[in-house]
Amino acid sequence: MRITIDPNSKSPIYIQIVDFVIAQVEAGRLAHNTKLPTVRQLAKQLDLAAGTISKAYEELEKRGYIELKQGKGTYVCYRRESSDSRKERAMCAIDRLLDTLEELSFSPNEMSIFIELKLRERIYRESALQIALLCDCDEIVEPITRQLYELGDVDVHQYCFYAMTTASLRICESADIAVVCIGSSVATTMQCLNVANTIRICISPSTETLCNIAKLSRDERVILITKCGDFLHMMQDCLRETVPEVAYTTHCTDTSHDIDRSYIPDVVIVPQSYRTLLPEGTVEFIDSLPPETKRIEFSAHADRGSFMYLEEAVNAVRQTCRLTHKG
Repeated sequence: MRITIDPNSKSPIYIQIVDFVIAQVEAGRLAHNTKLPTVRQLAKQLDLAAGTISKAYEELEKRGYIELKQGKGTYVCYRRESSDSRKERAMCAIDRLLDTLEELSFSPNEMSIFIELKLRERIYRESALQIALLCDCDEIVEPITRQLYELGDVDVHQYCFYAMTTASLRICESADIAVVCIGSSVATTMQCLNVANTIRICISPSTETLCNIAKLSRDERVILITKCGDFLHMMQDCLRETVPEVAYTTHCTDTSHDIDRSYIPDVVIVPQSYRTLLPEGTVEFIDSLPPETKRIEFSAHADRGSFMYLEEAVNAVRQTCRLTHKG
């Protein structure tokens, strides 16, 4: 299955994937029960973030074109219908909707207004603001993505600095806004990025994380385990500033594959969602620690100042888009 992504299209990338699969299915080129690539396989093939592929597959499953068979994979589950059959189903669905609205005592004019409003919502959703999130730290990609979706009516596309290619950079540059998480690769990426609205955001530990770390005592043996070096530096800075008297050791899986299994800590500090981020052997080590070993999940997000600045930038871009459409 070869999918072509148009970086200049105003349609979100995941919608382009959805439209392509639907077109292939309805044309009969992807038959019922055809096995599709896994999320990771398709993400690698298209040089996209796995989250974008997952979103496309979720939309296709919602529309009834594919299904996930537990332990087996993702399959096409669409059986072609005749044009007349589809029209009949559509008319029946509209009749049911109108019957429901009549039961609620709405007039035909009011029904027309409701339907028009919902159609406009759909159209607006399709033209959501496109945000490219550039980050070289896997531990904070998902938390920042969740924050960005809180802005409402946005589509977020994730890009890793260390995996950027000419093609993915071109797709990234088609975004309305590029959000760059400050890290070791920022300076290099900023030089080659050509997005009119580029926002740099600072990352800080969550309040819950700070409270948990503040409770550490001097005599506790602490180990910091994470994947990315930049995230490890953030964890270390947090401990130095919050509990400078606490000694600790570290393990970064990006630079060291073997962990000292003879060391039994009192406290292990790991990133959120560490089970999916860290290698299997490291997760097994954490799980093998005694039950009395405290586990602290270190979470981080865009700091308040950065997020407020980002909100202002998003509102400004939206205002510009409205003026452009009016013109």
